Amino acid sequence: MKNLINPDWYRCKSVSLSAFKLIMAASLALILFGSNKCEPDQQQVQQTSRRELNANLRQAGAILAVYGSGDQHYADLYARLLDSMQQQAFFRIPLIIKRDDQLSQEELSQHPVLLLGAINTHKTIASLLPKLPFQAAQDGFCFEKTCYQHPSAIFKLFWYPNPLQPKLPLFVFSGNSDAAIYQLLLNKYAAEWSGLFWSSWNYEIYHQNEIKVLGEFPDTSRQIDKRIHFEFSKAADTLLRTAHYTYLSNYPVSQLPQLAQQNETAYQELKNFIGKSALIDSPIEYRIYPNFEDKGLRRSDTQIAEADFNRHAAHVIINTSLDGSQQQIDLQLWLRKWLGKPATAMLETGLATRFALQWQKKGTAYWAEKLYLSGNLPSLPEILDSSIFTQESAIIGQLGSAVLVDFLLSEWGKDQFLQNYQQWRPDRQAIEKLEYNWQAYLQKRWPGPGGQEKTTAHAVKKTGYLKGFNFAHEGYRVYDGYGSAQATESLKALQSNGANAVAIVPYSFTRNPKQPSPLPVPRDAGSENDESIISALTQARSLGLFTLLKPQIWVTRGWTGDIKMSSADDWSRFFHYYYRWMRHYALIAEIHGIDALCIGVELPQASLQHEQAWRDIILKLRGIYHGKLTYAANWGEEFENIQFWDALDCIGLNCYYPLTTQNTPTKEDLSNGFAGILEKAKAIQTKYNKPLWFTEIGFRSVEAPWKNPHEEALGRPYNAEHQALCYEIVSQQLAKWKGQTGIFWWKWPSYLSHEGKDNTGFSPYNKKALRVVKHHFEQTK
Repeated sequence: MKNLINPDWYRCKSVSLSAFKLIMAASLALILFGSNKCEPDQQQVQQTSRRELNANLRQAGAILAVYGSGDQHYADLYARLLDSMQQQAFFRIPLIIKRDDQLSQEELSQHPVLLLGAINTHKTIASLLPKLPFQAAQDGFCFEKTCYQHPSAIFKLFWYPNPLQPKLPLFVFSGNSDAAIYQLLLNKYAAEWSGLFWSSWNYEIYHQNEIKVLGEFPDTSRQIDKRIHFEFSKAADTLLRTAHYTYLSNYPVSQLPQLAQQNETAYQELKNFIGKSALIDSPIEYRIYPNFEDKGLRRSDTQIAEADFNRHAAHVIINTSLDGSQQQIDLQLWLRKWLGKPATAMLETGLATRFALQWQKKGTAYWAEKLYLSGNLPSLPEILDSSIFTQESAIIGQLGSAVLVDFLLSEWGKDQFLQNYQQWRPDRQAIEKLEYNWQAYLQKRWPGPGGQEKTTAHAVKKTGYLKGFNFAHEGYRVYDGYGSAQATESLKALQSNGANAVAIVPYSFTRNPKQPSPLPVPRDAGSENDESIISALTQARSLGLFTLLKPQIWVTRGWTGDIKMSSADDWSRFFHYYYRWMRHYALIAEIHGIDALCIGVELPQASLQHEQAWRDIILKLRGIYHGKLTYAANWGEEFENIQFWDALDCIGLNCYYPLTTQNTPTKEDLSNGFAGILEKAKAIQTKYNKPLWFTEIGFRSVEAPWKNPHEEALGRPYNAEHQALCYEIVSQQLAKWKGQTGIFWWKWPSYLSHEGKDNTGFSPYNKKALRVVKHHFEQTK
């Protein structure tokens, strides 16, 4: 590490490129840009936000991708790499691919620009460095008073205003050697080049393929913000060495002795199963991370457990809430070493999961039986279609594949199974031939109804008055979304204002509300992925908060009310995809002890026309999940006409009824308006004799938010008084109503600085409305 960082800033400032490089860079700048033309408008650079840069990128006709020409070997490799990037059509914007010696000043100022190559082989990068946050140094570069001189040191500067045209983004991937840059690009992005651009970080520094520094610039300046600047210069300590594992971490791990014993036991059982004497046994590098945020920042990957097959390494989050779900990853590493990569990916996943001693805390046998007897185990064709589970539920895929492996072992025997392992890739006819024996195997293994199990209505446990918010994943970055330290701070602030409940809201999406399509489960770092949900749940439970898991669908350029199929067949496919999506969250909720699950949010076309489909889904989900079930109905027609409230535990109302249509109503007018809304709610509650939760209710801090509470701001000016008045009216009326048992205001942000002060959003944080809701919560038991 001594060659990586030189903290002597004054020494570093006195060091520059060699005289030849300096002259060449200066000469190039004069030739290309002129003596003054390279000077950026610093005010523009500071004020061009990332959102503006993103919008301008999307409007641009192309991205100018420029590679260095100083090393012919790597120039050729970069050209081929950019061509493969072009083939993936990220952004759906074409690349204009050029060498750095083929450019004009005009081109560099007319397009979003991507620069790839080492400082000493890329003339454009060398010439622009004086106008960027990174500086050239002898055999390296400097950033924030630290110099990086190791050949493997790399920096990434993305979403930065181009000094030649600050309204357009500049992307720079550079460093001390083309060999290191090219290899990192391949290792990190070749599978999905869009990840290169959609990284949330403005700057990153790598050493030997590991992140060392990363951070964001505030939109209002290009100065370092220490709140969103992270450094990982300390190398991981070796905590323990066993016969087949080396455990490394920057943090103490109290569970390590037990984990190490479990891993060695599972290793030996798997090795005995394989039955070969000359297996490769080089130890696995087992890196342990204490939480979701730490791993996400270091790895740009927030999976609870991640396998690095190239380095024979496992990267695993371990804490009190994640004590068993990680254990199949190291077994996949052993299988890949011993047996190679199978043609059918589910065989590797299934065999590793089968030997995981405490998969998802209780083991595969427990969860497989539960899913099969309740009719929730995936079908054989689904299990063998790996695309389903890579897009949707990895956890269901792991479980189904473990059952598949057991079935194939019973069908073929172990020796034949191992012989088939690498080559077996069944087509549709082969799967059809297996189907009869598959069903017989399941019925023999778990004698019982096999999907016809009837469950009684769930007993409703009294919870008292739920006082909470929809906890919105606003950041979409590892450090400010669910599971982050900032989210913990935000939850503590929520609790300090009298709340005892929180709704966690992961989103899926559909691009076309008129066509059925699978609903993906988020996977990317910074999204509302499973790890972030589990982390948010853990944080909320540690504060004693009631937890409601409330998955929702985002409709591109629309809302969920637009989801409407044109035929019975399309509706059938829609509900099949929808059920698979909700089955995933039911299993997550059951494993991690979430108090309640919302099975749908504002789907009026589906809920009002297809009552039986919902009853079927509810019955199946009850076979997995034993907490409370609700549905969040849209105000008005949907809420007032749903017929399956009796099958749920709680009635859910997303309450955006107008309080009045008047521009300047009196408080009495507003009170009378909400009293009328409550009469509608009371009528439904009385009819079904169920608790009623306001699963959403809220008002923007704009003028007259009482008229159409659900609407966007639409240019209305900020008005905290009007928002607070609406909160006051609702709180006063609810305090008088003894029948209502829960409210989840819309909404509370995952990080408290979201949108800042005096914004027109729904959040009451740092506004007058918060004092109102705090008083209501503290006065209501």
